[in-house]
Amino acid sequence: MAKLNTNEYVSLEVIDKICLALNCQPGDLLEYIPKPKEDK
Repeated sequence: MAKLNTNEYVSLEVIDKICLALNCQPGDLLEYIPKPKEDK
């Protein structure tokens, strides 16, 4: 859970275990925020 809070890499296997333990879906834990586009 600490890695999720600090935007570090978390494997799908770990996300699967968390979802199983909490009876939730990955979307309940994660939010996709795209990086800003760099100007060329």
